[in-house]
Amino acid sequence: MKAIITLLLFINLLGLSGISQTFTLTDSIVSEGDILTKDIYFDFNASRILPESFPFLDSLAQFVHNHSKVRIEIGHHTDHRGSASYNLKLSEYRCKMVNTYLVNKQAKQIQLMIRGYGESKPLISISAIEKMNASEEKERAFSINRRTVFTINKLEK
Repeated sequence: MKAIITLLLFINLLGLSGISQTFTLTDSIVSEGDILTKDIYFDFNASRILPESFPFLDSLAQFVHNHSKVRIEIGHHTDHRGSASYNLKLSEYRCKMVNTYLVNKQAKQIQLMIRGYGESKPLISISAIEKMNASEEKERAFSINRRTVFTINKLEK
């Protein structure tokens, strides 16, 4: 059975320090088969990673670097707006950018696998979204479907 770990973003509500995030991935919270879900922010309709994603990615890169036998799948999902082929390509490009970022932070390429899912696995179905009346509700559903997931395929402690 796979566990899903959602890492929370802590925001300084006063705005004095901008966004502050603390992440430490350890053996005690990560197990083989876990799926880590974390908002990785990208430029709109592009694959450039935004800086607010760096603290989590830095922690993940350090975790991978410290565990030479870990194998992680980087998967990205889009919402259904746009063509299926475009969304698949966008999700693949975004996976590649995350992969490149991690490798540049000393994760080894052999430990990482990428998989763009495009719009093929929504958490909220298109039909459910179409039934929603409020545009804010629909936008929230779209944002839930847009996600990056990290699956721990192998972890030897």
